[in-house]
Amino acid sequence: MNQKIILDGFKYLNSIQNVDKGIPATKEGDSSGCWTSAETLETILLSPYNDYKYFLFAKDIIKFLLNTQIDKTIDKGSWPLLKGRDRGSAMATGHAVSALSLANDIFKDDVQLSQKISSSINDALIWLNNTQNKDGGWGVEPSDSGNGNLSRVISTVYVLRGYITHGFNYDNNKTVRSAINYIKTLKKDDAGFSGGIGGESDPCYTARAIIALVKTKAYSPQNKYIKESISYIIKNKNNKGIWNLDTEPYIPDNSSGQVVYNSNTVADVLEALSVTGRYNKNARKLESWFMKTQEHDGKWYLGANKRSHVSTWSTNEALYSLICTELYFTNVKYPYIMKLIAWYKKALISLLILLFISLVLPVNIISLSWIINLWDKIPENWQNIILGTIIFGTIVNLFSAYITKYMPWKKKEKV
Repeated sequence: MNQKIILDGFKYLNSIQNVDKGIPATKEGDSSGCWTSAETLETILLSPYNDYKYFLFAKDIIKFLLNTQIDKTIDKGSWPLLKGRDRGSAMATGHAVSALSLANDIFKDDVQLSQKISSSINDALIWLNNTQNKDGGWGVEPSDSGNGNLSRVISTVYVLRGYITHGFNYDNNKTVRSAINYIKTLKKDDAGFSGGIGGESDPCYTARAIIALVKTKAYSPQNKYIKESISYIIKNKNNKGIWNLDTEPYIPDNSSGQVVYNSNTVADVLEALSVTGRYNKNARKLESWFMKTQEHDGKWYLGANKRSHVSTWSTNEALYSLICTELYFTNVKYPYIMKLIAWYKKALISLLILLFISLVLPVNIISLSWIINLWDKIPENWQNIILGTIIFGTIVNLFSAYITKYMPWKKKEKV
């Protein structure tokens, strides 16, 4: 269902790739971002829709990441936010470990490349283990002597992303367990999570926390602990029925300025609903929102706002969340749509029977004027709904056979 949209997004990212094979950090023409490039690689490799040229694209990004990993100083083994910087980023490193772990599974037949990837991941995990705070979290830039070393949800969940993809979970890894216990301390009385100690509840942080808690297998998707936090998210939509975006500032030591991390709540919420198996009206609305807000060249602006300068990592975020709906909702999308088609078929048949009766039976039993009078008594908005049902039902009948045969998530029959 999302195949063309996803491939159009890959096409856009491929078209704006820098000469060094990295992906511009926030917008076209930017210097290559290690975090953005890692996210692009992860998204390509997770997609159920791909072709050979995008695997070549992925190989280029792998080489970029291998070339930009910090190989000396206290941050040896990490990745910076941007190519050329010398300070390790927890988010970039966690995401790179996740992407390269996927790459190692896919390109394992390339022995030389696989060995380089394995060595790179090992160095990164050593750095991550060494920079975990005593409370279990990570700071955005752990070697920063001030604000950057403070544990935050944003850095902790992206580090966990790497551990999860590499096969670690709450039960089999002490580092993961400690990180999850830190995240749990940030849950508030309203069941939302804050971005750090002393912060306020926020839907974005809550969605990120849920993703980490479920994907590390600390909690099942149906656990009460998860359900109440999902409820918190749903209750905190804006008046348009989606979620607001926010920012998180960070002031590095010895700096006169600040770094601002943008949230992308709509993407995080859709991922949270996906990993917990909730293909409900909220998930469908977000999925539809992403479909409608993609630009003609395949990108997404942050918040679907053309005035935003952010378009590269926001495209990754949109792609990743849509891929999540394909991967996690495989077993529920198809039955849901088939159920919807069946409902429209029944409605269409009922209306056709009513029309047939009005035309065929004797006038003294039931007259056409009686039908017309009954129709006139129906409110106009319901008339529109009924007519829409007839039209849509006809279309559905014509294409349901095609959809049934070719839907990408349809289960194959056992041979």
